[in-house]
Amino acid sequence: MMSCLSNPISTSRNVLKKMVNPPFTRSSCSTSFKEFILMSCSLYKFNKRLKRQERAILITSKAVYNINKFEIIANIINFFKSNYTLRRRINIEKLAAITVSELSSEFVVHVENEYDYRYSSPQRDKILAMILKSYYMNVKKKPLTFFFKVHGHLLKRSLT
Repeated sequence: MMSCLSNPISTSRNVLKKMVNPPFTRSSCSTSFKEFILMSCSLYKFNKRLKRQERAILITSKAVYNINKFEIIANIINFFKSNYTLRRRINIEKLAAITVSELSSEFVVHVENEYDYRYSSPQRDKILAMILKSYYMNVKKKPLTFFFKVHGHLLKRSLT
């Protein structure tokens, strides 16, 4: 598994080029496996009102999951239930592109024929590496497109 890159907001074209050609390339991976977890972590998602919301992201061998935490009251009422609720499952094969800010820790996950997700995380590089790993385990024919923007935020690059 890939180690975390040292500076999470220093992702550049060169770093991502190295991540596209890791030992887990398309030719060495099989799609005949069950879904397993590659990574999970907390991050921030921006909604259509530009409000920053704390979320958890779960990256598996087949999908990217956006997970929302319940409110404190819901935790008290549902004491024996999970503290998280699944908000959205994005099939990894539906990813169209990723836009990365070169000045901040933001990135946008573009999904074919669906709305995009704008995220911010200090673990951005590791998240992108795991998304790439999952993508190339499943998609054989087309490379995942990356866009690099020098803007401080990626508001105009996401469709919510």
